[in-house]
Amino acid sequence: MKWTFAALIVSAHTVLSGAVADAPAKREHHCTNAGLEGSYGLLQTGFDVAGNARNGVGIVTFDGKGTWSLVVTEVKNEGGIQQITNPNGTYTVNADCRGSASLEKTPIGTANWEFVIVDDGKEVLQIVTTPPRGAITWLLKKQFSR
Repeated sequence: MKWTFAALIVSAHTVLSGAVADAPAKREHHCTNAGLEGSYGLLQTGFDVAGNARNGVGIVTFDGKGTWSLVVTEVKNEGGIQQITNPNGTYTVNADCRGSASLEKTPIGTANWEFVIVDDGKEVLQIVTTPPRGAITWLLKKQFSR
């Protein structure tokens, strides 16, 4: 009986040790501009510096090389519905998957954002950083798989 119990413990240890050894290695993520490519659905929420609601939906398209464009329908409580199309964006992605973006030729001049890429590039979380800034955030979700 003692030998059977000891054999069972040794067998269990061998099986479990093999399972741990066969576990997949932790993946390191190193993001680049190329990680943002294709079209993303956009949900914009928040308030501008004057406290006016700024909400919208649209499409952001990244080229994988550091430029992006925007097509959005924005609803503002002080100004109704507005269609915005702007192809003048640039972005930079850091190795840690954070980045910055800018969009030229907007009503306020150049607008700036900080963002983080999540879910293996399927989503981007973004917040406006242009002074004077309100509290406007964007949620971007990949529209189509590659």
